Amino acid sequence: MECDHKWSLDETVMYETPKSVGNRTFVADVPVSFCKNGCGECCYEQRTLEMLELAIARKLLDEGALKGESLRFCRKSAGMSREQLIDHIAVCGTTYTVEQLKEMEAGRREITPEVVDILKIAVAASAAEATLATGRALPAIR
Repeated sequence: MECDHKWSLDETVMYETPKSVGNRTFVADVPVSFCKNGCGECCYEQRTLEMLELAIARKLLDEGALKGESLRFCRKSAGMSREQLIDHIAVCGTTYTVEQLKEMEAGRREITPEVVDILKIAVAASAAEATLATGRALPAIR
């Protein structure tokens, strides 16, 4: 029998949540709401998941060991299309094509420092915006 979920969005608890990127799994405690009917289902706010992804992107960028799939994850977490990333990099005087960026994301081309630097800025800006909008810090990743 299916549950007719009743979410208690004003009653959230911290819940250990795993998220995989490539061959790595990251864990953080994030606020969730559980169904009041006791079925065990939980509900995340969209912004909570976005903040989790930004925290993971920040950790990946800080570690400096980006691979293709994690580069794509960081770009998408910052809310950037490939074209937008290329435009931001061009401001710094370096030009890339969409195909070159696709090759980096596929692991067939070396990820350059300019790409990493622009992504660090974009992720930091998105994280600041999310923190201001929610009044909550990004979750701590472990």
